[in-house]
Amino acid sequence: MNKFSFKYLNFYLSGFRKLNVENIEKLTKNEIITIGKLYNREDFLELKKSIFWKWHNENIEYTDSYIKKLIKLKNKLELEFDSNDNDYIKCLREKQFTKIRTLKTLEVPYETNKFNIQPFAFFAYGNIRYYDLTSNEGLKLMFRSELFISANEIVFFDRENNKINKIVKRKQITNIELLSYALLIKTKERDFYLRTFCDEVIYISLERLWKKSKIKFADKDSKKERNIYW
Repeated sequence: MNKFSFKYLNFYLSGFRKLNVENIEKLTKNEIITIGKLYNREDFLELKKSIFWKWHNENIEYTDSYIKKLIKLKNKLELEFDSNDNDYIKCLREKQFTKIRTLKTLEVPYETNKFNIQPFAFFAYGNIRYYDLTSNEGLKLMFRSELFISANEIVFFDRENNKINKIVKRKQITNIELLSYALLIKTKERDFYLRTFCDEVIYISLERLWKKSKIKFADKDSKKERNIYW
C-alpha cells in the first residue's frame, strides 16, 4: 500500500467517500480534494456545483455574514463562477444592502407636478423592463426605463429621451407579488410585470416604503431559485 493510501485510509473508512449537502461544511479543502480523486474530473466539478447551489437554496439568508460564508464555501470547493453566478452573488449583496440601508431622499431628473415642487425618491434603479399584461397582444414589452420609488408613486423615466414613460400611484396598487420570474404589480386598472437585474431588490424597496399601506405583499416563490434572465 503506498503512502497516499496509508495517509487517507482512516478518512476513507470514516464514511466520507461522498460529497453531499450534509457534510459540505464539515469537510476541509484537502478532504474534498481527496474525495475528488475517486471521481472523473468533470463529473466531480458538476457534483460540487450541484451541492453548492443546493446548500445555498436550503440556507439562504440576506445578511453580510451569510454572503461571506457562501464565498468561503465557493473557494473551498474551488469553483469558478460564470457571469450569471457572479450576477446572482451581486444580487444577494444588493438585497442585503437594501434591507438595512438608511432611507434618504434622492434627487430625480423629472418633474411630476405643476406647482414647481421638486419631487424626490427613496429608491432608484436602472434598466427596468415593463411588460403589460392587459395588451391584446398578450405579454408585451412596453418600454425599458429607469425606475424611481417615492412615498406615493412609482415613476418610470426615460433619461435618454428625457420623458416620463409612466407614473403608477401607490393608491392605485392593490397587490405586489414576487414570483420566480418577475415582479407582478396589480392595480385597479391593469396588471404588469417588472423585470430587472434583481427583482427582489425592487420588491424589498416597495415593501419597506409601503408596508403600512393597504397593498397586499406576497413572496410567492421565496423557496425557489430565481430566474434572473428572460
